[in-house]
Amino acid sequence: MTLDYIKRIIKLFFTTNNIGSEAIFDLDIYNDLDMDSLGFVQLIVFCEDTFGYKFDISDMDFDNLRTINSISETIYKGVQSNEKNTSILQ
Repeated sequence: MTLDYIKRIIKLFFTTNNIGSEAIFDLDIYNDLDMDSLGFVQLIVFCEDTFGYKFDISDMDFDNLRTINSISETIYKGVQSNEKNTSILQ
């Protein structure tokens, strides 16, 4: 799974759910796209279901979840870390 793939899928979430007029990768999802708390919870659940990555409390730093780019990078790093940990245990 590439970082670009994650970004495109998350952008699709925004366009499918009509959040913001244009979901641009670096726009602030709260201020620029007017995402509310329910939309945020839906986004987190969507990402966990779609990418199989469960957000940790340490991921819940506001800067990690402010733009499509930052959300995608958080998921990508988490997935990569999980894959490394899994291969070490085997």
